[in-house]
Amino acid sequence: RRPLPDVVRRLDVALDADGALTLLARQVTSAATAPERLDGFPAAEVLEWLVHPRPAPCVGTGHSVQVGSREVEAVRATVRGLEAIDHRFGGGHARSAAVHYLEERAGPLLAGSFTDRVGRELFSAVAELTFKTGAMAYDVGSHVSARQYFLRALDLARSCGDRALGGKILALMSHQDNFLD
Repeated sequence: RRPLPDVVRRLDVALDADGALTLLARQVTSAATAPERLDGFPAAEVLEWLVHPRPAPCVGTGHSVQVGSREVEAVRATVRGLEAIDHRFGGGHARSAAVHYLEERAGPLLAGSFTDRVGRELFSAVAELTFKTGAMAYDVGSHVSARQYFLRALDLARSCGDRALGGKILALMSHQDNFLD
């Protein structure tokens, strides 16, 4: 699904992008098969985030675990703890713990049963954890891994409508892209 040119033009003006968004959309849509990446930057994902921001319902698969506010707060508290270690000692010290917690505890909660409100909070918390895990990978020079975490976090943030977190993710992705150039 490609964005309508008029929508892209209006976003370009609204974001004061000085034609950059219009050019990006033209590059993505003009190729015979739209490139997944332009100069290493995930253009299609960024354009999708900007043009189709409406969140999808946060729905788990309803598997055995019931998720409530307590589980969401546990994820947020863990993010704060991992972030404190990261800030004090560097991303390398907390990264393996973040990956383990994401894969073994927080990630599986997304397949649980929860209300829409709890689902949005859960997706936001897991998106933040995924983003922080990506930032830790970036800190230690694991750029491919970092980019994968950033894209997953962006998808989760979009799913729950967390535009502020999505903006932070895009900003760090841009920083990484500039660093790698």
